Amino acid sequence: MKRQSAVQFNSDKELSEYLLSTVGSNLKQAIKTTIEVMLKLEMQELREDMEQKFQERERLYFNGSYNRHLVSPAGTIRNIAVPRFRGGNDGMPIQGMQLFEDEKQRFFDLIAQMHLRGMSQQKIATLCKEYFGKKVSKNKVGKVYRELVEQESFQINEQQLDDDYMLLVVDGIWEKVYTSRIDGETNKMVMLCVLGIRASGERKILGFQLAKTESMEEWLLLLQSIKKRGINGNYLSLIICDGAEGSIGALDHVYPGKPLQLCLAHKVRNVMSKVSHKYKKAVGEDFSRIYHANNLDEAKQYCKDFEKRWFVISEKAVRSLKHRFEMYFTFFQYDPQLWKTIRTTNVLEREFREVRRRTKVFDNYFQSPDSANRYHNGIFTYLNNHYPQRDSVMQNLHTVC
Repeated sequence: MKRQSAVQFNSDKELSEYLLSTVGSNLKQAIKTTIEVMLKLEMQELREDMEQKFQERERLYFNGSYNRHLVSPAGTIRNIAVPRFRGGNDGMPIQGMQLFEDEKQRFFDLIAQMHLRGMSQQKIATLCKEYFGKKVSKNKVGKVYRELVEQESFQINEQQLDDDYMLLVVDGIWEKVYTSRIDGETNKMVMLCVLGIRASGERKILGFQLAKTESMEEWLLLLQSIKKRGINGNYLSLIICDGAEGSIGALDHVYPGKPLQLCLAHKVRNVMSKVSHKYKKAVGEDFSRIYHANNLDEAKQYCKDFEKRWFVISEKAVRSLKHRFEMYFTFFQYDPQLWKTIRTTNVLEREFREVRRRTKVFDNYFQSPDSANRYHNGIFTYLNNHYPQRDSVMQNLHTVC
């Protein structure tokens, strides 16, 4: 029997409507009757077929039935009568029996979908008990999710990639991960990520790696893996990164000569963190003139004005602004329609916000690096499959000056 695909929900309302529409004694009885008839007919045909092939052997006889329970989308259906051959059904090619395993898996798929939607494990367990008549502990929910990810979720870091991405976005998200520590180390680790965007606007997490630091060595491992799997960079028009020295050095090594845009949002935060609260508003207004300039020359002039006004009051802020200045304004070389999109890593930061929203249900803490990798693979796989389709201007991603 053909297996049904996993249930997908776009909102909590859709989930509620699904559950309400599938709960009812009439539906359960219809499913039970259908399965019993299907199994009986199949086993009768199997008996006739085997008797024709092996006429000299003892005839097959039915010997009553035994009961099986089925966990279905309509709830637990009990005491489904399964016909039994004399001597038992072991080794018999009864396709209908796969239905029990398929529906069991569909139930587990439902748990995984609710988990990925950001529902707490306690709420999932309560919902399963209420609608499916099956008690599932919070720990069991986590084990089921892990099993689904390992067995069914496509491993992002193992897939082959097409070399047709025009834009790469590189950044990391810090997580709390329980792991063995030595003196001076903390439980914080960083999930390094690379997102690709095609000319069509299609986005995809291409790879990720859990690391202790954002060093060049750690970034090299991830970027070289992505390149080995197909991203040679033949169509790359721009790479955006957070401005960390490790990622810059690794990108220059793996994709030398490719235009690099450092995240302007990170630069703003770095500069403003060095300004006293008394001057933040005025400094922020002067800084905004720089990145709202019409071209690089105008931005440089505003930067000189900024330095004259604020160097004495906040020397550290000025020096921070001038460090790698032009690399934060690479976006001026491209179509103005793209400036807002390509001057920051916000497109990847939005995915990180979704990760944080979902990890909040267990206090933002992973029990092990393996747990963190499994969970992020599941979330990123879900996001890769559910990015909204929209018109894209990425086909204009080429230098105009």
